[in-house]
Amino acid sequence: MENVRNPELVDVLDVFKREIFFSLNCHAIGTIQSFDAASQTCKATINYAKTVVQTAVNGKNQSVPKAYPILVNVPVINLFGGPSGITFPIAKGDTCMILFNDKDMDNWFISGDVNAETVSKRSHSLSDGVALVGIRSKRNALTNYDPTKSVWFHGSAKVSLSAEKLKIENAIGSLMPTLEAIINDLKNLPVTYLTTTPTNPIAPGPATPALIANITANVTKLKGLLE
Repeated sequence: MENVRNPELVDVLDVFKREIFFSLNCHAIGTIQSFDAASQTCKATINYAKTVVQTAVNGKNQSVPKAYPILVNVPVINLFGGPSGITFPIAKGDTCMILFNDKDMDNWFISGDVNAETVSKRSHSLSDGVALVGIRSKRNALTNYDPTKSVWFHGSAKVSLSAEKLKIENAIGSLMPTLEAIINDLKNLPVTYLTTTPTNPIAPGPATPALIANITANVTKLKGLLE
């Protein structure tokens, strides 16, 4: 026969503590369902189910998975500081980290006031989440991650920044071969070049060695900044 004892205070407090934890929202991995560029808000779903305790027909409590509701009007975090910032074309299917605010943030989000009063006693509520887009699972990890450079990419276009140089490339290739071709062409520049005059908008003029040397030096200087 199963031993049954009356619950003690510690048992009641333990159940109460677990109920608080079940209802508390801190951080969650989510997926963007839609993005509104005008308001910089999104709709997002949480990528796992929450556990609720229900009483079964036999009278025993059991844990049951339950899907979270779709989160709406979730502000998206954009990186900025002072007059500078960077934005991304956020799209459906992007994964994000949803951070739930300690208090009701409705008034602040509407007005932006520093001392905006809370309109309810919500705490760690599903209604007060913000989305930080960009977290990825192992299965969807970025390929060819460069551990030595800061990289900004959009499709096949890529800008890589190292401590000393900048690299610009796309599906066609890098900018550097183009600059090298320009330098080679300058070295073989003919003795005349096209210029403009008041009487003749396009007229041939002399290509002096000094001019060619100056152009070559400037392009070479640019080459020194790129790779």
